[in-house]
Amino acid sequence: MDDRESIFHTRSSILDVKGRIMEEVKATSFEGSLKELEEAVERLESGNLPLGDALKYFEAGLKASNVCRERLEEAKQRVDVLIKESGGGLNLTPFEEDDASDEEAPF
Repeated sequence: MDDRESIFHTRSSILDVKGRIMEEVKATSFEGSLKELEEAVERLESGNLPLGDALKYFEAGLKASNVCRERLEEAKQRVDVLIKESGGGLNLTPFEEDDASDEEAPF
């Protein structure tokens, strides 16, 4: 392998790693995880999946849901800190959930 091929190979490898890292970041961001969750739900709701595939999408949906929950909790904590740092002039009030959260799960 000459120097040009070596440089090309190295650059190609770096781009591959960068691409994988970007996909991981996307998957662990709130927006990326929400999209994954929506896709998993859509697939599961189609009802046209073999059991193994349904379990795969169910697992992916649970993981994405957990990431979303973690990112929302992190955001809430940051907001709480910002409010405290602002001199405490603002009152913290607990978040009230919609009545929709009281609906029964479909399973």
